[in-house]
Amino acid sequence: MILADDNFASLVAAVEEGRAIFDNIKKYLIYLLSCNFSEILTLTGALFLGLPLPLLALQILWVNLMTDGLPALALGVDPKAPDIMRRPPRPPREGIFTQSVTALLVVISLHLTLILLALFAYYVIFNPHRLSNPAHVLTQAQTMVFVTLVLAEMVNAFNCRSDLHSLFSIGFFTNRLLLASVLLSLGIIVAVIHWQPLTELFRIRPLGWGDWLLAAGLSVTIFPVVEATKWVLRRRMQPA
Repeated sequence: MILADDNFASLVAAVEEGRAIFDNIKKYLIYLLSCNFSEILTLTGALFLGLPLPLLALQILWVNLMTDGLPALALGVDPKAPDIMRRPPRPPREGIFTQSVTALLVVISLHLTLILLALFAYYVIFNPHRLSNPAHVLTQAQTMVFVTLVLAEMVNAFNCRSDLHSLFSIGFFTNRLLLASVLLSLGIIVAVIHWQPLTELFRIRPLGWGDWLLAAGLSVTIFPVVEATKWVLRRRMQPA
């Protein structure tokens, strides 16, 4: 470490900035990896269950470029945690994948995979038109998986603002860049679903209000699951 001045208070500022950078690296890694793992597991799970592909290649590319990218950038500049200088020093050999990071990756990935596979199976297997118009049924099922995945990732972006602290203690509106990126992503997905040139390009179908509400309801379930996981992690990490 090189001091730019002869003020030892600069050491405190440097440590604080270093901890903030390390925190933000963990945030966007949790977000990007959990979303990508869930996509891989969903496609693999459908293959083992003998189901068609839940997502097309272009849809996956769109999610990775537009839905994942903007919130991940916003998480990379997330404000510093209030307790950042009250934490004990991090073990020198501790890497990015701490106990809390690994736990959140597993929980988020598995939860998203379960709801996406269940949703896809429901639309493909129990749709009354599955025999008379299978192509229409498959397109509708893929559209629902696509929309639910995007909405769930928007909710998950807020979950990933900390690997331990509850979002209620951090605040929902303290990262304005994240809010803007989520709103922009939501506007884009609405256009993709309901603007005909894009619906034809992505091979999806417009959704009704009932479908949107179902997708939104399923996507929100990730929030209490992650909050409960963080609560358990905080309890386990408390000193005896």
